[in-house]
Amino acid sequence: MRPKLRLPVLFLAVCFAFLPAVPVTAGGYVTALSSALVASNPQAQTNTIRFERISLEEGLSQGTINAIWQDSQGYMWFGTEDGLNKYDGKQFTVYKHDPEDPLTLSDSFISAIFEDRNGILWIGTRSGLDRFDRTAGIFTHSQHNPEDPNSLGGTWVTAIHEDLQGRFWVGTIAGLYLLDRDTNSFVHYRHAPDDPSSLADDFVRVIYETSGGELWVGTNGGLDLFDQANNTFIHYQHDPRNLRSLSDDQVTVVHEDREGFLWVGTEAGGLNQLNRASNTFIRHQHDTDDSHSLSHNRVRAILEDNAGRLWIGTQNGLDQLDRNRNRFIHYHHDPGDLYSLSSNTIWSIFEDRTGVLWFGTYGGGLSKYNRSTDQFVLFQQRPDFPNSLSENMVWSISEDRNGMLWIGTFNGGLNKLDRISDTYSVYQNDPSDPSSIISNDIRAILEDHSGALWVGTNRGLDRFDAMTETFAHFQHDPDDPSSISDDQVRALYEDSLGNLWIGTRTGGLNRFDRASESFIRYQHDPDDPASLSDDRVWSLYEDSSGKLWVGTLGGLNVLDPVRDNFTRYLHDPDDTQSLSNNAIFSFHEGPTGMLWVGTWGTGLDRFDPTTQTFTHFTERDGLPNNVIYGIEVDGEGYLWLSTNRGLSKFDPRTETFRNYDISDGLQDNEFNVGAHFRSDRGEMFFGGISGFNAFFPEQIEDNPNPPPIVITSFAKFNQKVRTDLPEGEHIQLSYKDNFISFEFAALDFTAPAKNQYAYMLEGFDQEWVNAGTRRYASYTNLSGGDYVFRVKGSNSDGVWNEEGSAVRITVTPPIWETWWFQGILLLVLVGGVFGGYRLRVRTHEKRSQELEEQVEERTREIERRTQELEALYQADEELYRRVHLEEVLQTLVHIAVDILKADKSSLLLWDERGENLIVRAARGYQQKILDQMTFAPGEGTVGLVAATGETVIVEDTQEDPRVVKRIIDPEGIRSFMHVPIKVEGQIFGVFNADYVQPRAFGGDERRLFEALAQRAALAIETTQLYEQTQELAVVEERSRIARDLHDAVTQTLFSASMIAEVLPRIWESNVDQGLSRLEELRELTRGALAEMRTLLLELRPSALIEADLGELLRQLAESVIGRARIQVSVEADSECDLPPEVKIACYRIAQEALNNVAKHAEATQAWISLSCTEEEVILRIKDDGRGFDPENIAPDQLGMSIMYERAEDIHAKLDVSSVIDQGTQIQVVWKRT
Repeated sequence: MRPKLRLPVLFLAVCFAFLPAVPVTAGGYVTALSSALVASNPQAQTNTIRFERISLEEGLSQGTINAIWQDSQGYMWFGTEDGLNKYDGKQFTVYKHDPEDPLTLSDSFISAIFEDRNGILWIGTRSGLDRFDRTAGIFTHSQHNPEDPNSLGGTWVTAIHEDLQGRFWVGTIAGLYLLDRDTNSFVHYRHAPDDPSSLADDFVRVIYETSGGELWVGTNGGLDLFDQANNTFIHYQHDPRNLRSLSDDQVTVVHEDREGFLWVGTEAGGLNQLNRASNTFIRHQHDTDDSHSLSHNRVRAILEDNAGRLWIGTQNGLDQLDRNRNRFIHYHHDPGDLYSLSSNTIWSIFEDRTGVLWFGTYGGGLSKYNRSTDQFVLFQQRPDFPNSLSENMVWSISEDRNGMLWIGTFNGGLNKLDRISDTYSVYQNDPSDPSSIISNDIRAILEDHSGALWVGTNRGLDRFDAMTETFAHFQHDPDDPSSISDDQVRALYEDSLGNLWIGTRTGGLNRFDRASESFIRYQHDPDDPASLSDDRVWSLYEDSSGKLWVGTLGGLNVLDPVRDNFTRYLHDPDDTQSLSNNAIFSFHEGPTGMLWVGTWGTGLDRFDPTTQTFTHFTERDGLPNNVIYGIEVDGEGYLWLSTNRGLSKFDPRTETFRNYDISDGLQDNEFNVGAHFRSDRGEMFFGGISGFNAFFPEQIEDNPNPPPIVITSFAKFNQKVRTDLPEGEHIQLSYKDNFISFEFAALDFTAPAKNQYAYMLEGFDQEWVNAGTRRYASYTNLSGGDYVFRVKGSNSDGVWNEEGSAVRITVTPPIWETWWFQGILLLVLVGGVFGGYRLRVRTHEKRSQELEEQVEERTREIERRTQELEALYQADEELYRRVHLEEVLQTLVHIAVDILKADKSSLLLWDERGENLIVRAARGYQQKILDQMTFAPGEGTVGLVAATGETVIVEDTQEDPRVVKRIIDPEGIRSFMHVPIKVEGQIFGVFNADYVQPRAFGGDERRLFEALAQRAALAIETTQLYEQTQELAVVEERSRIARDLHDAVTQTLFSASMIAEVLPRIWESNVDQGLSRLEELRELTRGALAEMRTLLLELRPSALIEADLGELLRQLAESVIGRARIQVSVEADSECDLPPEVKIACYRIAQEALNNVAKHAEATQAWISLSCTEEEVILRIKDDGRGFDPENIAPDQLGMSIMYERAEDIHAKLDVSSVIDQGTQIQVVWKRT
């Protein structure tokens, strides 16, 4: 906003003209509204419209929009108080005044924008008139010069217009001026107090020409009509005594509508409509007692759009004139609604070529209204407007025979909308009134053949009496089997026989008996396959044969009306032609007899009654989402589907989808199950989480206009060198410019984020590159020659501009690629061949020596290739010895230096946030330089490799502008190779090999380095998998130890604590029993101690090797004694020297065997023996338990396979013998030889 300054009186007057005014209420003769209409409909509401806000966050330079224009190329221009903005649908280009540069704007305060018939853009500023040369990007100024009487007479330009005769008019705060563009001189029209035919006032605010060529000038002294024949002005001014005169002399805006009426906005007098026949005005002014009067008397903008709607921008909101009812519809800023106006002060209005309306505000930036969204009429709750939907969460919609629309909401009750009078009636639960609706949560609505309205709620079923406006309730009674089975109603349907069917949330299906007013229930019976498959009923539908289809959350059911039973269709994972999902939300039968089924999460199914099979359509086939809430079919056979990602129009003939989302005018992308309806007129209704939409499918049309395509910029090495490239421009490049890029735009502003693009570089690309919504293209390492870059695009509805835009490119080749150089080379080669032939004839005797030299050279080549392969094999061997990432990375740089004979090597990977490349391994660099080696994508050659995934080779760093001098110069690097490392198709890092001398790299070196990078990628993937495996193993081992602690130690200690608590009382009553319990307590604690030692061994496996095997077996025995209360005796030779692997295997076998004894054997005693001799070691574990039949035990049961595997690992023999009820013995024999 502008700062407050002490200025001369004239400048203060100008400032006040652009600042908010105090609201003025006019009295007297004002024909603003029809009182009869207002009285009969005091709070009428039109359909909700949405505004898209564009502000500083999107790149706008400042929030006050004084002027709007669309140029001949299609760009949008916005004049603000701090800069001129050019907009391409995504990006803003901002032009401002620079005191140090006379070729910039004369002032950053922009008050007017105009493009003349020659395509020249003119800008009115606070400091004069500017002419913009878009090719050169410079501004030429026309300013007031007191010494030149033919110069512009005022500093502040407020209006610009070129009339039908080609005359160029400029309005300022100091008069009206006619510019002679050939001589750049101005003809002055000023107010002369002694000349009544002169301009009414020098402060010109608007210049407007009607379709008939009349030139109107709005000033601070009234409205003037220019008499071109006499070069005089006819005045229309305010007369306090005449209520049919202009309401205020400060005229801010003039506009002619399609019927020829002239509308005049004023600073404080509201809106005026000029009657051309009588030269009198009809005033439209704000009336505080009339909510349908003009919002405010300060009118700054007027526009009639292509649809004939008249928009008025005021100090307190945007108004639309309802000419049929002679009243104003208001749109205001709502801080809680992101789709409301961004500000209530509207200073400019513009309609672009595709019908998008732009509203410039004071301080709130831009509000954009896409008129194509009117196709989907939107109904929503407006908190500031009582006559609107009671709540936005819509669950059900229906229309009765009188044309009344009924809408059920989640918590706002039942709404009745009279669309003729635009009035809502809301029915909500009143606890004090038993005849009010039973619940405010309305899930289903149906008008039956008798005209009765049925309402399904979350607390029961209601029947509405329209005469008395009361509700009769039907609720579940647990003691009455003829009552409705569940109060939570989810679906209502009346079949062709007049039967009323009710689907409930958990109580199954109900049929209403009208005679007895009771309900017959159809519910799931687990023992009856002909019963309903599930009691959660969400959808009902009768097909053309009279069968009732019932959609549940547990399958699809069809009721046979004759046999009164169900046939089920369920999902079968092994049958691709079965139902895709058991959760069914919607149905519809097509004209060919196919049944379309909407599922909860697996898309749309088509059921063929003849083959009894299902065909599936999902997101992969073009659906926007796999949740199908509702299905309606239009008159042309298209299916309209509501989902969680918008509406979809499906053509069953071509099996294609056309999807619509919130940018097309939908209430939201998310809809609700059950909230859909098609009227007898063909109008469709779909409701969701933010209201509901109404539309006629045949009126939904795509935007037919192919958008203008522009190339917005051209860059070399990510630095923009040209903007706004004209069609056919020729770009000259050197072969050193080996990274170029283009940005482009489709200038259709309906939904620019959905515009599509394709591009091609003729001479390089073989076919068009489909870029989707991406707006840029880049190329690297173009060979010398001529190219043409072409781009085409579509609007948001997929209508393409196939011609697009194109620029020519010429790449100057290096000298060795020029034709003359190659011609000379060819001549030299021919001469050389001829000379060689002569030499061969003359020196035939030397042929043998030459052949020997060739053989030697071939041999050296083979040896060189062999060395390369050996080097790669050695690299593989070195890399696969390393299992940790840091070791692998450091090994790689060492290998690079050794194999490639490089002076330095480094490997850079992404940092933790994935934003920059940093050094992870290096060799040969100074530490201070390593600290500086950080690169963003696209920065330097390293960033270029990361951005493009292509190898970069520089043979002399002093001749290549891409190098980063802060790294190259201190290290003395004169040449290098950068190679990308790709893991799973993504750039993982950049591998460098640097040399301190200039170097011409051969193909062998590049091939070798890239092969090494591929091996690096494989090694990195291997280390990542290894580390993941190690982490998983640690987690699993910790989990196992935790289970053992819980199962063994915790239970043992719990038992010990219980005995310890009761021991004192037992000791007092019976000492012998107390001694027995004390011994038991001792065994338990010893067992717990042994368990803990065992678990400590698990945590420190090396202790197993250090400990004596006999002692380890005793610990196992004590742990079992304490855990399972089994007596275990151990006999082990004191000295039993064993290899570590044998000791561990024996320990693990004994551990597994004792665990089986404790868990399964039901034994009272067990024995462990260990015998060690010079020849063999024998380990036995025996119990007196219940035993088992070894023939009937699978190898993987009781841990048998594990014990056998451990024995085999040490080449020992394991025998298992067991007899039922006589115990089990496991014996391990290991031979020392």
